Amino acid sequence: MTFDADNINRNMISKEDVLCYLTISHNDYNGGLGARISSIFVIFFVSSAFTVFPV
Repeated sequence: MTFDADNINRNMISKEDVLCYLTISHNDYNGGLGARISSIFVIFFVSSAFTVFPV
């Protein structure tokens, strides 16, 4: 039995089929890890600057 994500029969599908489907397909990662990490520092710097600015 093949796994079809659009038509799921919960009584017939196995956990292994679901995990395989999620592992090997529909990966939307585009390699923007550097941008995600740098955004943490940008948010920290900007929030710190605007918190200290009124003082």
